[in-house]
Order: sequence, then structure tokens, then C-alpha cells
Amino acid sequence: MEEEEFWAGPLGRWIVDCAASGVGSIVPQHQWRCADRINATVEYAELCNGYVLNLIYFFIDPTSVNSVLVKEVASSNFQVDHPTRFRLFTLLLHNLHKFYRNRLNRLIVMTLPDVFTIVRNPTSDGSGHELNKVLLLLLGCAVQSDQKEVFINRIKSMSLETQTALVDEIKKITDREDIAVNIEALGLDTDESKTTHGVLDHLDRVMKERDPYALEVQHDHESDEATSTTGSSSINDGDIMNSRKLHDFRYDMRTPSPTTMERHANVELASIKAQVRKLRNELEEKDDQLIAREEELKDKADELSKLQQERITLVKDARDVKYLRDENVILTHEVETLKRTATEHEKCHKKLSDLEFYENRVQSLTADVDTMSESCRLLEMQLAECQQRLQTNMDFETKMIESQDIVKELQAELSGERRRIEDLLLENGHLTHQLKSFSEKNGDLERRVNGLDDSTPRERASGSLLDEMEDCNRSHILGLELENRKLRAKLDSSTNSVTDSEELGTLRANLLKAEIRLSEAHGENDKMTRQVERMAKEAKESAVQMKFLEEALANMREDRDVCMQNLQEARKNFSLFQNDMTNQMTEDFSKRTKELEALLAARKEELLIMAEDKQKIESQLDRLRVEQRESKVELEQMLEEASKTESALVTLERARKALEKEKIVLKEKLDKLEEELEEIKLRNMNNENLSRRLENAEKTLIERNDRISDLDADNRTLKQQVELESRKTNRLREDLISEKSKHGDLVARLRSVCAAIKSQAPRSVAEETKEHLTAMEDDVKLVEVIDDVIMGALNAARREADALRIQQQTQIQELNDLRRDIVNLRREDNEALNESGDRVKELSIENKNIKEQVAILQERLRKMQVDEQAKSTDLATARREIQELQQEIANSTKYTDELARAQVTIGNLQHETELLRQDNDELQKRLELVIRELDETNNNLMAEKDLREALLVDHDRLEKIHHGLATDYERVKFEFGKLKEAFRVEKSASSKSSFWEQDRQRLEEMLQSDRNRFQKEIDRLQADSARVKRDNHDLRAELDSIHNTYQSMQDELRKLRLMELSLKSTIGNKDNVIEELRRTIAKKDAEIQSLYDQLAMQRKSANEESQKYLRQIEMLLMQNQDLINRTLTDNDFHHAAQKELQEKLVAVQRHKEKLEEKIMDQYKAMDSRKIQKEKPTLVKRAARVLMPKDDIAITYSRRRNMLPHASRHRT
Repeated sequence: MEEEEFWAGPLGRWIVDCAASGVGSIVPQHQWRCADRINATVEYAELCNGYVLNLIYFFIDPTSVNSVLVKEVASSNFQVDHPTRFRLFTLLLHNLHKFYRNRLNRLIVMTLPDVFTIVRNPTSDGSGHELNKVLLLLLGCAVQSDQKEVFINRIKSMSLETQTALVDEIKKITDREDIAVNIEALGLDTDESKTTHGVLDHLDRVMKERDPYALEVQHDHESDEATSTTGSSSINDGDIMNSRKLHDFRYDMRTPSPTTMERHANVELASIKAQVRKLRNELEEKDDQLIAREEELKDKADELSKLQQERITLVKDARDVKYLRDENVILTHEVETLKRTATEHEKCHKKLSDLEFYENRVQSLTADVDTMSESCRLLEMQLAECQQRLQTNMDFETKMIESQDIVKELQAELSGERRRIEDLLLENGHLTHQLKSFSEKNGDLERRVNGLDDSTPRERASGSLLDEMEDCNRSHILGLELENRKLRAKLDSSTNSVTDSEELGTLRANLLKAEIRLSEAHGENDKMTRQVERMAKEAKESAVQMKFLEEALANMREDRDVCMQNLQEARKNFSLFQNDMTNQMTEDFSKRTKELEALLAARKEELLIMAEDKQKIESQLDRLRVEQRESKVELEQMLEEASKTESALVTLERARKALEKEKIVLKEKLDKLEEELEEIKLRNMNNENLSRRLENAEKTLIERNDRISDLDADNRTLKQQVELESRKTNRLREDLISEKSKHGDLVARLRSVCAAIKSQAPRSVAEETKEHLTAMEDDVKLVEVIDDVIMGALNAARREADALRIQQQTQIQELNDLRRDIVNLRREDNEALNESGDRVKELSIENKNIKEQVAILQERLRKMQVDEQAKSTDLATARREIQELQQEIANSTKYTDELARAQVTIGNLQHETELLRQDNDELQKRLELVIRELDETNNNLMAEKDLREALLVDHDRLEKIHHGLATDYERVKFEFGKLKEAFRVEKSASSKSSFWEQDRQRLEEMLQSDRNRFQKEIDRLQADSARVKRDNHDLRAELDSIHNTYQSMQDELRKLRLMELSLKSTIGNKDNVIEELRRTIAKKDAEIQSLYDQLAMQRKSANEESQKYLRQIEMLLMQNQDLINRTLTDNDFHHAAQKELQEKLVAVQRHKEKLEEKIMDQYKAMDSRKIQKEKPTLVKRAARVLMPKDDIAITYSRRRNMLPHASRHRT
């Protein structure tokens, strides 16, 4: 039979449904399988172990459970070897035979399954048919047992095919007689009923003998032994079987035809043999009855000994229950005290946590007060500086008043010169009108260019660098306008009085600067006063808070002292309680040991007494054997007494069965209690896992705190960088203002030079300088000259672009080197990871930083490429614009628009820096709030940790108490085992009394034979009648003594019944105690569950808070990363701009010095009136003055190209 065919059969499906159908299976999988094999498919070898089939039979018949064998298999992790497998199958077959014979009154007739083939060959091909026989017998037991409803319902839930197949298999057992024969169905009402019953008994005996005989034969055949031995139940059975074999052998032999005499003799022999058979059958029946009676007497004696042992054990259990009840009361009282101390401990912990919170609060407030005091000190310093500035401003105002008086006097002198100035003003107005028109056109062109360069809308231009610079320079516009007016006044007054105009211009400029400084000083003074008032208010509030916190600290310290005192008292009480408990336990153990020793001594004395009684009874039996006579009356009395004892033994059997049932109930209760203990252990394991998880959460919180501290340090560095950038922007503003002023001075001076050439040229030298003058007067040529200068600047810009490309190539090479270095670093990282695992984190962090730097460098390269492309496009557009602007460059008012835009951009820069400062302040506040919240969470976690430690301490104490109870239970169990062994010894002694009864029966038989012989020898023994009478008198005395012993036995039986009643009462009390213990255990379970729920709630709240903090930290990290990126880009841009501005400043300073030298030479030439000789030189100098404008144009173009990119980057 193949394995698939076996599992496809109805018996295979039925056994799988019973043993491995999931949660609702009759035998759970964890009882017969390893943990690795649960929910796996059932294998044929697992059924060949026999353990599953025995468990199913134990479910069918719970009274036949062999707990020793079950524990042995379970302890070996369900690994069954050949001997244990053979034992399991033999036990199963024995139980099946017993079930069919006793419960179903049926006799198994089929050939028994070959156990050796199943054990030696656990495959479906070798032992499938034999295992089907076992499953068929097991199915018959399941369907006809007390649990048949369970099995029938499970069969109904299966498919129809399997149901019909299983019904057919069941009918084979119940309806057909080839597997099991019904003994009641063979009963007959004829005269041959006695013979049929005898045949059935003989057949039953033969079937009983067949099973062990077949097993032994197979065992001998397997072990290749020479001889085989068969065990028979009695000698008579063996004689019968030998006679049958001889009879069969004789009839098998061939003989010649008999004569008439031989036939007659054969008939007589047959009749004699029939009589002999009848007599032998009667003898066998009597022997069976005697054996049955002897077995019953043995069983009754065993039951009596068991009852005595159980009585002793129950008495001890009652004592133990009383002791446990007292201990339970003590423990409940201790638990109540512990609960009170735990509540007080929790209150103290809460107060301690509040105290830590207030201490942290006081520390934070002290730090705030220190910062406020430092800020107040700084403000006081600033006030002192402002006061000094006010004093200097007052002195300056006095000087200004004096200068105003001087100006009034000069104005009176300059009234005559105003006519000339009015003419010049008219010409200046015409020129300003033209400049306005050109500036409008220039503005339109610049807007177009900005529209082409900037893809962003105009609304975002407010956030660009130009707008920020313009906003920042609004405060400086007035100063620049005053400087322009001063230059115009110098130009107007240059013809008449140069010195007067210079003094007036300087005075006016000084006045305007002084006014601006005064206004700024007043504004700063107001701000400082406000800050001082605000700081004073904050200082008052902080002082009030400090007082309140000091009071709270004092109260909390008092509460802490009280709590510490209570804790110390509780600890002392608990230590005293533990010492008392240990002393009591030792005393109780010593008392119990003494009592047990006394009981053992008493039992030994009783055994000695029994041995003496045994010797006496043996002596009496010897006397009876010697005398060999006894009367019929005495025998009848003895028989009556035996019937009475039999009735008493029947009652004792019933009582024994009731006690066994009660014992089974107690065992079930003990098993339930053990399961509950295992559940408690599992809960303890869960609590330990929770504690480990809390420790991991604390570690993660510490790591997060470290990260937050790192972020704080990064934020501080960013603040420092922002402050440095703000300082750089302020310096750039100042440089821009100075450059703009110098640029205006240069333009004004150039215009004055041109005007001076036109106005002061004499007629005699007109023809010589006509070409130069026409060149100077013709705007087209001037534009061409400027165009040449711009083209030179463009060429220089191209050269710079080439240099930038070369730099880009070098940077690309550096990047390639960096990539190679990164690859090498990765390889080294991999090698280092294999060598040392401690530096893996550091190397990974460095690798990330290098990757970020490489990404930043790549972005910079990409930006530089974009900038080159934009510069190339800007150069093309600039060429076009140069061609268009050749006619419009004459108007120089565009510088005013540029100055305004620059001022607007500076103002925007200031506004953005203020916004950045506000954002930084907000981030600082948020970080402070986050730090405070983290401190609070840390405090809460510390409090929870303390609570958890307290709970763990309480749990350890409970575990110790439980361990003590478990040791007490094991000790009692061990003592119980010892007592059982002692009673077994007593039982063996009582078995000797059964031997005495056998001797008594044998003596009764001998007496019967003597009585018959006495009737034959009456005549011969008349002379001895007197002696017989004397002997009878002695026998009567002995019989009286036996009667007295019998009465004493009856008294003992009555005592035993009374003891049974008392034991029942103690068992009821014990049940009540067990119920009380269960209630207490249920209460403790509820308390542990509530504590577990509290821990779960706290864990959930901690997880939620940690998730919130993680989100906040992630947001802060994102913001910090954005700030870092912004600062990096701003740093690069400002650094480049700063370098360019420094170069421009150096070039402008050089040009300024050259122009000043040239203008001073021109003024000297004008004073000396040497025009004819010096005019060509003046023209050359003017041309030279105009030539350095290429640097200015280059800087202007660069600025115009860089600002849109900066605005793009900003947006």
C-alpha cells in the first residue's frame, strides 16, 4: 500500500481529522508534536510511533491513562525509539482488548496487527495493512464509547464520501462477526447452554493466550533464538492443550480396521473420556472460581491498604491546608500593607518628579535672569555711548550755527553772481530735460533686458539683491543728493571764486550730514530707552517668579524629607516582616519534620506488632495442620463469616471508587493550578520584555538628545555666519556709497572740464584746437571713444571668461580627483568595515559629508556653466545695446536711476537680514521650547522608570513568595511519595495475609478429606473419642479466640468508616480552601493585569510623544538644512561680489587720484592763463581721463549680469 492510498482512505482521513485538524482537533498538536512541526502535514512515521493513537484512546477511555509513559515521551521531546514504540503499541492493543471485552462484551477474533512490522518498518508499503487494523479497532472503540457524540459530530462535518466509507468500516465491527464476536448473542436456552458457556470461556482464554503467545513468537523469531517458550495462565490449561495436540496427532496417524471387541472398547473408552472431560471441566470451573475468589481477596486487601494510605495522606493534606490557610491570611495582610506602602511610594515619586521639574525651572529662570542682566549691562553701555554721541552732536550743532552765520554773509556777497548762475541754470534745465528723456529710454531698455534675463515675475523682484540694496541705501540718498548739489555749486562758482564755492559746498555737506546723524541718533536713543524699559519690566517679573519658585522649592524639599522618612520606615518594616516570615517558616518546617519522624516511628512499631501477630497466626495454623480435624458447624460459621466479609468488602470497594473519583478531581484541580502558575510565569516574561523595550526607548531618547545638542551647536554656528554676512553686507553698502559718491564726483568733474574747455578757449588758438574741440563737442565721436573703451572692456571680459573656463576645467579635474579619492575611500571603508566595526559609523558619516561636498561642488560647476552661458548671452545683448545706445549715452542722468536702484536693493537687503534675524529668533524660541519639552519628557520617563523599578521590586518579592510556596509544595509532594512507598511496604505485608487465607482454604480442603477418612475409620477410632473430645474442647477455645479477632476486625471496619466520613469532611474543607486560594489568585491576576494595562498605556503615551518629537526634530532638521543651503549660496555669492567690489574700489581709487591730479593741473593752467601752450596737453589729459572708464563699464556690466542671477537664486 502506498502512502497516498493510505491517506486517501477513510481511516487515514479520520485520524488526520482527530489529530491534526487545527484548533478544534481532539488531541492538540502541541501534546504530541515538536514546536517546529506544528501545523505541518501528518507523516506516516508519526502514526507508527503509537503516541498519537494512545492519546486518542486516552480521550476515549480516561480511566486507562498511563501518565508515566506520557511524561516519558513528552520529556524526550516526542522522540520515540523502538522499545518505547513497542511498549506504546502493546499498551494500546491491551487496552483495546480490555475495552471490547469489558465494555462492549465482545471478543476480538480477527488476526491481531503485527506490532513488530509496524515498529521495524514504519512505511506504508511495509506496515500499512497492519496499521489499518489498529485504526479500525480504535474507530470501533470511539464510536461505541461514552465520547461517541463527539466523534459522530466530527464525522458528520466531513465530506459525504468519507462519511459513507467510515459507516462501512463501522459496520464491519458492529454487524460482522469476523472481527469481534458478541458473547451475549451466542447464549442458548437448551440443555447444552452450560457446554456453550464453557466453550466461550475456553475460547476467551485461548484468545487471551494467543496475543502474548504470538508476540513472543515473533520476538523470538526476530531475535533468531533456538527455542521458544510460551507462558500459560495455569497448569490445567497446559494439560488440556497438550492432550488436544496428542489427540490430533493420534487421529492423524493411519491404523488398520478395528475388530468388534476393539470397537466396543473404543466406545467404552470414549464414554470414559467424556466422563473424564466432564470431571476435568468441573475441576477447571472450580479452579477458576477459586482463582477468581483469590484475586478478589487480593484486590480487596490492596484496596484496604490504598484506603489507609489515602486516609493518611488526606489527614496530612488537611493539616497542610490549615497551615496554608493561615499563611494565606498572613500574606493577604502583608499584601495590603505592601499596597499601602506602594501608594505612598508612588506619591513620593510624583513629588520627587515635581521637585526635579521645579529645580529645572529655577535653573532655566536663573539662566534667563543672567542673560537679562547681561543684556541690561550692554544696554547701559549703549546708553553711555549714545549720551557721548549727543554731546558731540550738541557741539556740532553749535559749530553749524556759526557756519550758518558765515553762510549768510557769503550769500550777501554771492547775490551779484546769481545772474550768471541763472543763465547756467537755464542751460542745465535744458540738459536735465534731455537727460530725463534719455533716462526714460534707458529704463525701458533695462526693463526689457531684465525681462529677458529674469524669468521670475516682477513681484518677486522685491526679494532680489538690487531691491534689498536700494532699501538699505534709502537713508543715504539725501547725503548723495547734497553731494550732487555741492558739485553743481562748485561748477557754477568755478568761474569767479573757486575757494568760496568749495567752502560753501563743504559747509552744506557737513550740515546735511550732521542733520542726518542727529535724526539717526534720536531714533537710536528712543529705541534704547524702550529696550531699557522693557528689560526693567522683565527683570521685575523674573524677580517675582524667582520668589515664587523659591517658595515652591522650600515646600517641595519639606515634602521630599517627609517622603524619604516614610520610605525608610517602610523599608525597615518590610525587612522586619521578611525576618519574621523566615523564622516562622523554619519553625514550621522543623515541626513538620518532627511530626513525620514520630509518624514513621509509630508505623514501624505497628509493623513490628503485625509481624508478631503473623508469627502467632502461623503457629496456630501449624497446630491446625497437626490436629487435622474440625467440625461442620464451625465450617458453616466460617462460611457465613466469609460471606459477611465479602459484603463488607463490596461496600469498601464502592467507597474506594468514590475516593478514587475524588482523587481524580483533586488531580485535575492541581493541574489547573499548575497551568495558572505557568500563565503567571509567562506574564512575568512579558513584563521583562517590556522592561527591555523601555530601556531601548531610553537609549533612543538619549541619542535624540545628543542629536538636538548637535543641532543647537550647528544653529549657533549658523547664527555666527549670518552675523558675519550681515557685517559684510554693511561693509559692502558703505563701499557702494563711497563708490557712488566718487563716481558722481568723477562725472561732475569731467563735465566741468568739458565746460571749461568750451568756455575758456581763446579765439587765437581756435583754429589749432578746432579738430580737438569739434571732437570734444561732437557727441558721436565721444560715443565712439566710449564705444572703444567698452569694446576694450568686453575684450577684457572675454579674457576673464577664458580664465574662468580654465578655472572650471581645473575644478573639473579636481572633481575627478575627488571622485577617485571617494572611490578609494569607499574601498578603504569596505576594508575598514571588515577590519574594525567600531569606526563604521564615523566613516559612513564622513562619506556622507564628502558626498554632500561633491554634490555642492557639482552644483557650483553647473551654476558656473549657467553663468558662462548667461554671460555669453549678456555679451551678445550688450553688443546690440551698445549699437542702440550710441545716440543715447550723452545723457548722464542714468546714474541717478542706478543709484536709486542700488539704494532700493540695499534697503531690501536690510529688510531680508531683519527677516532672517526674526526667523532665527523664532527658531531659537522653538528650539528652547523643544528642549524644555524634551526635559519634561525626560523627567516623565525617569518617573516612569522609577515606577517600573518599584514594580519590578514588588514583582521580585512576589516571585520569592511564590518560589517559597512552590518549594513547600514540592517538599510536601516528596513526603507524600515517601509515605506512599511506606504504604507499599505495608501493602506487601498485607499480601502475606492473602497467602494465609490461601493456606486456610487449602486446610479446609484437607479437613474435608480428613472428614471422609474419619467416617471410614469411626470403628477404629472409638477408643480415641475421649482424646478427640479434649481436642474438640481445645479447638472450640481457639475458635472463640478467632471469633474475638473477627469481632475486633469488625470494630476496625467501623472505625474505618468513621475515618471515611471524617476524610470526606476534610476533603470538603480542603475544596473550600482551594476555592479561596483560587479567588486570591484571581485577584492577584486582576491586579497584575491592571498593572500591565497601565504599563501599556504609559508605553503608548511615550511612543506618541516620541513620535511627536521626532516629527518636530525632522522639521527642524529640514529648516536647518534649508538655512545651511541658503547660507552656503549666500556666502559664495557675497564672497564673489566682495572680491569684485574690492577690485573695483582699488581701480576707482586709482582713477580718482589720477583725475584729481589732472583737475588740479587744469586749475593751475587756468590760473596762469597759459592756454596756447597747455591746451593740447589739456585735451590729451581729458582723453586720458576718459580712457579709464573701461573699468567702470566692466564693473557695471558685471554687476548687471550678477544681480539677476542672484535674484534667481533668491527666488
